[in-house]
Formats: sequence, C-alpha cells, structure tokens
Amino acid sequence: MGIIHLGQHYEPERVEAAAERALKYNACSYRSMKAILAAGLDRQDNRENGGRMSLPLHQNIRGSEYYQ
Repeated sequence: MGIIHLGQHYEPERVEAAAERALKYNACSYRSMKAILAAGLDRQDNRENGGRMSLPLHQNIRGSEYYQ
C-alpha cells in the first residue's frame, strides 16, 4: 500500500520507472522505491542511454556508415 501511496506524490511515469529500477537491482521494498524517487534515480536510467539499449563495441558490428 505504501508503494501505491507514492503515486500521490510523484508522477505515475516516475513511479513506474522506479519500480523497473527496483526490480533490476532486486530492491523491491517501500524504502528502496522511496529512496529511488527522492534521489531521482528513476530518471537516471533513461538519461544514460537516451531511452535505448546500446550495443557493445565489437569488431563485427557495423555502424550506419557501412551501409551508405
């Protein structure tokens, strides 16, 4: 119930992002969710990769330049 109550203080998108982060780090408690939201860590994952997953650097991965 406490986690649901966080939705009254934060935007639903932020609570959802915090829940995803909590699941990623196996920290699924009210205290963890509240700390993630208070520190703004829910926004950090989206900023790190621009919202996209990045590919690892590897010699066999061709960039967009290859196909032009």
